Amino acid sequence: MFLTVTGTFLVKEIGIELPPGRIMGELASSIRKTGRTQTVESLENSEVLTITYDKLLELYFQNPEFGY
Repeated sequence: MFLTVTGTFLVKEIGIELPPGRIMGELASSIRKTGRTQTVESLENSEVLTITYDKLLELYFQNPEFGY
């Protein structure tokens, strides 16, 4: 899972641009192990923060109100 910090990203298959502050990722692929469903391309120099699925689960179990 990623959080866009700077820059703009394009979800190529559906033509949607993601500005800073948006969450993106393939949570479904972590659960079903089927791979990705969309391609996201950076349109400029950009920064993202990342979190693994295991860390996300850890945070959820520590604080269920965190949710997904």
